[in-house]
Amino acid sequence: MGGTVSFQAFGGIDKMNLKRRVLVMASAILALSIILSIFSVLPYSIGYDVSNQQTAPDDTIRLVAPPFVHIVSAAEPLAAGDAFPQSEAGFCSWILVSDPIDLEKAVTVYSQIEDLGMDHARGIIPIANLRITEGVHVYVDTDGYIIAYFDYTDPASRAIKWEGQNFGAPVVAFLTDRAIEEMCTALGISYGAYEDQLLRFDFNYPSATTMMVFENTNAGGTDDYVTFLFPESHTLYEASYSLAVKDIVQYHNDHVILYHDGVQVRDCVETVCSSKYDLSMYLTKGESHTLRTWMDYTSGSANVFLYSV
Repeated sequence: MGGTVSFQAFGGIDKMNLKRRVLVMASAILALSIILSIFSVLPYSIGYDVSNQQTAPDDTIRLVAPPFVHIVSAAEPLAAGDAFPQSEAGFCSWILVSDPIDLEKAVTVYSQIEDLGMDHARGIIPIANLRITEGVHVYVDTDGYIIAYFDYTDPASRAIKWEGQNFGAPVVAFLTDRAIEEMCTALGISYGAYEDQLLRFDFNYPSATTMMVFENTNAGGTDDYVTFLFPESHTLYEASYSLAVKDIVQYHNDHVILYHDGVQVRDCVETVCSSKYDLSMYLTKGESHTLRTWMDYTSGSANVFLYSV
């Protein structure tokens, strides 16, 4: 399944009630050429129990850098976008709004103000994610940019949102999107008017064109795996994971265990855990690998890949 420029994946489950939702973020040109020219050959394929099979992604979204991302020379005047701390940022969601930005309103939503200028503001917005709260950095300026991001040291998978997730029918969601919604509310801007214009980018890997997420959830006691081959022709910039335990049962240590080719990578107990894979040890290109997740009670796992073709 898939051609020489394809990310191939084959998965299986032990329980029929396991749901998987796959979100692929790719350039519009690549997605269009795949869908229109050879619809029967997908860029990847995920296997399910026969009674619960899917063969196509639900959404294809471009990874796009904000237009102000460039190297600023000393002779250039400092534009509003240039106040954004590019060297400190990792994965982000962003929009450019046409509504006027009132910085006095913007700072009211911050739990901590990190920077405040005449034309921009930056601070922390706390976002709930099951039993933890993540501090998402949010930048806003008078040019209309609203950028929610995690630090450059954080894995992209840290942005996976489990709070409010339907563990019976999961939909990939991001904490960074939620932080932008909070900022829009503070500014009196309709988030719904801009929601379909949300874009994503990772400042760590400006050449990455694609973000692929394999997200799995269950109602407990199941064993799930995805086996795939990452082609030599692709560049894999980062692979990371997010594990989540939704429900805590009294007198029981509820957890999610992640394995790579049969070797335990992480045992996440009663919380949300995220980290990067060490690409010198895991997920080497041109070889078949299996990521297996054992889930106790109502839990979830997401494997996130940033790459380019």
